[in-house]
Amino acid sequence: MRRLLRLSRLPGGWLALLIMAIWFVEALQTIAGRWLNVLFGLVPRDLSGIDGIAAMPVLHASPAHAAANTPPLVAMGVLLLLTARRNLVAVN
Repeated sequence: MRRLLRLSRLPGGWLALLIMAIWFVEALQTIAGRWLNVLFGLVPRDLSGIDGIAAMPVLHASPAHAAANTPPLVAMGVLLLLTARRNLVAVN
């Protein structure tokens, strides 16, 4: 746990933690048969499923979906890190 806290303080550590969370949840999903999508997923056009908005960043439909989303997330995160460094330091 301490290593994760130290990682979050590094520049880009938040990005690494987000990617680790996505793949950790994806591993759970693969093992457990996608039950997290049923419990915490966004339900379109249904007010009861609106709480799924908070879980959307880490829930994916399949490993292929998570793998397809990872490279653009890394690219955008690196660009944000390079262009908005002062703001990121203020947030950390």
